[in-house]
Amino acid sequence: MARSVARRSEPEDPSLSVRRSHTKSRRGCIICKQRKVKCDESRPRCRRCEYGDRPCSYQHDIREGEATSSKPATTPTSTSPALPTTTTTTTATATPGASSTTDSAASGPSWSGNLVLASPAEHAATFDLIHMRLLHYAHDHLAELLGIQGDTKAIIDTIMDKADQEPYALDQLLALSALHLSSQHQDIPVYSQQATELQTRALSAFNRARCAISDTNYLTAFLFASMLAIHVFYDSLACLEDNLSTFIEKFVEYMRLHRGVRAVTGSHWRQILESQLQPLLYVSELALEVEKLPPGEETAPLANLLKSGSSSTSSSTDACVGALNSVQWILDIIKLDPTRRDIAIQAIVAWPVVISDDYIEAVYQHRPEAFAVLAYYAAALHRCRDFWVFKSAGLGVVEMIVRHIGPFWAEALRWPREENWFLSQFHSEQPASIDYSYWDNNSCVALNDYAFDEHKPCQLGGLPRYVLNATDAAQVATAMAWANSRDIRVVIKGTGHDLNGRSSGAYALSIWTHHLQDIEFNPRWIRPAFNSIENVVIAQTGNTWGRLLNAASEVNRTVVSGQDGTVGLGGFIGGGGHGPLSSSYGRSADQILQATVVTADGSILIANDEQNQDLLWAIRGGGPGSYGVVIEYVMRTFPLPSNVVVGSLSVSTQENGTQEASWDGLSTLMRALPDLMDSGLSGFGIGTVSQAKSSKTSAVGHQVDISMLFYLFNSTTAKWTSLLSPLQHQMASFSDKRSIQVTLSELKILSQYLDLFDILNPSASSCGDISLSSSRLLGRRELNDIGHDAVKCYLKRITTTQVEGHSARLVMGQQGGQGPRNVEDSMRGGLTSAWRDAYLHVLVTGSNIDYENTSPRSALQVAADWTNAHKESVWAEWAPDSGPYINEANPFNPNFQRDFYGAHYGRLLSIKEKYDPRSILYVQSGVGSQDGEYNLQDGKLCRK
Repeated sequence: MARSVARRSEPEDPSLSVRRSHTKSRRGCIICKQRKVKCDESRPRCRRCEYGDRPCSYQHDIREGEATSSKPATTPTSTSPALPTTTTTTTATATPGASSTTDSAASGPSWSGNLVLASPAEHAATFDLIHMRLLHYAHDHLAELLGIQGDTKAIIDTIMDKADQEPYALDQLLALSALHLSSQHQDIPVYSQQATELQTRALSAFNRARCAISDTNYLTAFLFASMLAIHVFYDSLACLEDNLSTFIEKFVEYMRLHRGVRAVTGSHWRQILESQLQPLLYVSELALEVEKLPPGEETAPLANLLKSGSSSTSSSTDACVGALNSVQWILDIIKLDPTRRDIAIQAIVAWPVVISDDYIEAVYQHRPEAFAVLAYYAAALHRCRDFWVFKSAGLGVVEMIVRHIGPFWAEALRWPREENWFLSQFHSEQPASIDYSYWDNNSCVALNDYAFDEHKPCQLGGLPRYVLNATDAAQVATAMAWANSRDIRVVIKGTGHDLNGRSSGAYALSIWTHHLQDIEFNPRWIRPAFNSIENVVIAQTGNTWGRLLNAASEVNRTVVSGQDGTVGLGGFIGGGGHGPLSSSYGRSADQILQATVVTADGSILIANDEQNQDLLWAIRGGGPGSYGVVIEYVMRTFPLPSNVVVGSLSVSTQENGTQEASWDGLSTLMRALPDLMDSGLSGFGIGTVSQAKSSKTSAVGHQVDISMLFYLFNSTTAKWTSLLSPLQHQMASFSDKRSIQVTLSELKILSQYLDLFDILNPSASSCGDISLSSSRLLGRRELNDIGHDAVKCYLKRITTTQVEGHSARLVMGQQGGQGPRNVEDSMRGGLTSAWRDAYLHVLVTGSNIDYENTSPRSALQVAADWTNAHKESVWAEWAPDSGPYINEANPFNPNFQRDFYGAHYGRLLSIKEKYDPRSILYVQSGVGSQDGEYNLQDGKLCRK
């Protein structure tokens, strides 16, 4: 069966067959100038005819035919049929700065996606039970599917009103519903199959009806085109993981298809804006407002380079400048109303329609200037990364393009790259950059960083002087021996997530483990000394948890990971590591059966139960970056949970509420968690403490709003509800109906464990926040043995703020309980024993880092002194025998040896001295760090 292809129909009037459409620029009509003919815009209908409402005899067609696409070369040598592209405004109106488009057939592929058309007889608008289910899902999730806000009833009504005569819109709605379900449940192939079949049926029906679009059904056609665009956009972005050429081929196909189907309703745009859909097209109003304002400056560097003429051929310059102007238009619309996510999505989806055919042709030809413009568009796309269609594709496109087009464009592409400055993934791809630049004394920051100073040049400063891009153990061994012989400090960077700057250091050699990414699964690995069989994964340290989780799911296994998939293995495991499965199986460090480690003298050692047992014990949670460079872990895997039941509990203080009731609710919640966790409940939550005035006494005090996410593995909604309902009533009992509101959400049953991570991480992992936190592990002794009022008192004290009126946060992680407590002795290592008795990991903020008026060193020291006096002292009183989670602790804690490592510190220190006698592996508050003094200001590390 031939694939669906849209081709230009042969005009019946021979005079039209040689006519080219018009692409306007400031110098006139480009096409006519090239052909050396006089412009006659009376016919055929071109972009200007479209905008000017002039009659046009040119017929736009979308037909089925043979596929003729081929993989794009650097410069195509042949012309293949392309979608006709008459400009119509999408959910956004075209602006004066946007390029107009041509109707000429461009070189490159015609549509050749997965739209396999059946015979007309198979396109009958019949619907079965699964279609009804898809319709019900679409009805309940339409705003999410389309990325819009407001009442969606008008959309459903319009589609259903014409479903008997124009079924293509209903089919496409069902296809989009199936596609969304497929993206959430990749293990259920029927959704993907339905998405393809329904899209095929919809496009075929639309092709047959395109000539009958009139004043009675243009809204149906408009909605079809909008939904089809979203569908094909998703499909094109799904090719991003393949390679740049494949993505560009699919993205060009998407743009041509979008433009072709939208052409049919172009003459009805004014009517669409005045229809019942108008409230959902707020972007058209913002577009008019944007035209009254001067354009922004984000795209100026690239625009200046393009206009200089040194970057491209004259034939593509105007097209690229016009497309870039349209990107600036998108950015200006977003800035005009940044609270309206739907506006940004509409503007982004409109872009392929308002750009020119010549620009699309330049993209297809892999012209570097066109790719540079596309990088700016991708940066705008990334601003809407929480939309299910886009996700993190924008960041991927930017990085792929930057690597492809070379250093000539580096300065012009500075904005798209630095737009990602506050995203962890950006820093993980850089050899030396870290998530929190104040730990390297803000030595080299982006334009949009708080610390950027145009009078202070980018300098090496607190960044490492040497970087090894490690790809095997032998390279690391050579580098370590070299550094050790010269008494050069060594730091280890995987992804650069470390909250306390341990993956960077001035004058140091940095071992960048990012590209150590081998993964191998072995269900019958023999554990040394025990001769027992373990189901394991052998993973190199440069992997991220997201990558490892995805690989494990393909073999129906999982691992004890963190909840942020962009975090790497090395530093996480070294500090113990906790995540969603920790309360079931223990810490990530508790799963390590063997490790390959390069020590300071360059030795490559295998640490397991038969050899180098002390080294294995130390790297199981005894602190990261202190004993050697771990190259590879052998860790246990576990069966995937059959399901995850997820819901939330929230506590909000009403406007006329009492402050005390909210604190009673928080104390009740925390004291109930140990029993709930012993019943299988896991989760985490946040308490936000803010200043408030009591409605009863008018006294100014503090209240807390709470948001908790709870999940059960391999369970039912009935059990989840039976566990949380009594707690809900108990928390609410401390107040009357007017004070605090305790709410349980609707429950979700996730059939895939990985779907939980989408809930835990609704947007890309961010970084750059300037804070100094403090944490503690709390068990029954701290939560249940001391009584309700005592817990409430400690909670109030631990959430004080350095600056009056500022808010504080209390993060409650349910990562303790039976999992860590039941880890067998043979798997336990240097991890503080406080984890074995703990239920909760509680982290608090409240300090103030005055980064604007002082240096990072001074600001951190002031905040540290306050934190030690007002946080650590309270923890020491509340939980004297406990300690913090090393990776999320106050690195300036004066009692870090006892608090971080507990009774294990002495043994850990002896192991450190054995494998790193010269202490070249130095980290803040690491084992042995008391013998060194690091000056953040000048980068000097001196022995005391």
